[in-house]
Amino acid sequence: MKNSKTSGITLISLVITIIILLILAAIATYSGVEVLKSSNVTVFTVELKILQTNVDKIRSQKESFDETEGESIQAGTARYNELVERLKLVKDYGYSDDAESISGYKFFTEQQLKDDLYIEGVKQSVFINLEKRKVISLEGARYENQKVYVLEQLPTNLYNVEYKGQESSSKPTFDVKIKETIAGTKWEVNILNVQYEGNIEKWDVYYKKADTDD
Repeated sequence: MKNSKTSGITLISLVITIIILLILAAIATYSGVEVLKSSNVTVFTVELKILQTNVDKIRSQKESFDETEGESIQAGTARYNELVERLKLVKDYGYSDDAESISGYKFFTEQQLKDDLYIEGVKQSVFINLEKRKVISLEGARYENQKVYVLEQLPTNLYNVEYKGQESSSKPTFDVKIKETIAGTKWEVNILNVQYEGNIEKWDVYYKKADTDD
């Protein structure tokens, strides 16, 4: 009888251990999936920012791509159809799907970005409209149950200032929102609605206490 009781306790312990391990495995799997999703969005954001910065620089140097750069988007081709589809998905963010807008794009693979535009650090294919300084990802990334293809589809706190027009000597304008997270000791500061007519490549933000001179 004693051995039977011991075996019963051991079996219960084993079952409990297995249940705990299954719960931990489920938590780890969920966490891993969420980390992977976040990583994909981060990579997408960084690469689109690299592209946008380089496109802005190229546009400041010349009016358009020449015939040796990228692939032309021709009517009836797979690339043309893919671009039309992407433009329809991002048209609410300042992108148009009309014929005039489509004609301004060229397609670049990862290798063509390196060979034709000397852009490193981008592992995806994109459509670029140099005149309008627009960059659209071919593959896109999944963010909060939707597929995104341009930076404008992401919350502004996930990427830096975008190009807003021609070069200008005017100063940027923005709104500052301050939220107290821990009473008297911790605050959250958000810079919103950044507006600037030129292309900002780097922006340093400094702050100070209201009652100090430093």
